[in-house]
Amino acid sequence: MSNISKDTAIWMANIIEALEETKNPLQHVYFTTGAKYYGECPPLRHFPPNFYYDEEDYVTERRKKGAKWTWSSLRPGCIIGYSLGFMNLLHNIAVFGTLCKELGYVFRFPGTPVAYKVLLDCVDVDLLADCQIWLATHPEAQNDFYNISNGDMFRFQQLWPVLAAWFGMEVGPSLRIPLTQFMPHHKDTWMSIIKKHGLRDIPFEKVAQWEFADAMFSIPSDEFGDVTKLRKAGYEKLRLYTEEVFMHKLDTLADMKVIPRYRSKTECPSCPGAIWTSEEGVKKLV
Repeated sequence: MSNISKDTAIWMANIIEALEETKNPLQHVYFTTGAKYYGECPPLRHFPPNFYYDEEDYVTERRKKGAKWTWSSLRPGCIIGYSLGFMNLLHNIAVFGTLCKELGYVFRFPGTPVAYKVLLDCVDVDLLADCQIWLATHPEAQNDFYNISNGDMFRFQQLWPVLAAWFGMEVGPSLRIPLTQFMPHHKDTWMSIIKKHGLRDIPFEKVAQWEFADAMFSIPSDEFGDVTKLRKAGYEKLRLYTEEVFMHKLDTLADMKVIPRYRSKTECPSCPGAIWTSEEGVKKLV
């Protein structure tokens, strides 16, 4: 872990210092960290190593030594959007829900009773990108870090019926299912779903990875960030309904043929009057 931490900072330094040598001088450095920056007593750091610390230490030290560029960093919790990466709750839910739907099961929360009721936050990937651009173009907010989220909090207990409605399923009683252990057995089923619905042929082990889902579905206590600092800095778009974000992103995955479409694009039933629309995305907030 310590080598990964130091290597990440070295990669950052190599990129920045190479860009500094170009004819178009570097103006702004942005990097994303996350909630694992914090220990049990935020805002204090926990015991290292943590490559978030190495990245932040590098940019702050370079600024002290006279670097002309500015920097900024956002610390999101769970990021909701398409990717084939390791930590993707949206894909976990999308694949799990699709399998439940196709196999004729009810939609059970596969985590712990405690995790079903804790308060959490997340951020839409489009909102995260919009804020990155905003920070790069607002000098008064630079050379600092910020928590970011959709602006609300949620419980899986409230989100689960909304997700079930998208898939057209009933919500069943929670049942602890270690997804890392159980989901590999459904690889052939997923291949048959791809053929049945004409989906993109993404390998099952890449479309969703389950260690992160098991961690999210067993969180023992509330976990969310205070976004007051970002609001006070002047960013005014932290006003999304998380339920609506998930509905929109499931629509997006269906449009991309990652999962089947089980509903038409309609207003999220749990958040009437929400400002989000699937067609306009974050542009609606500008």
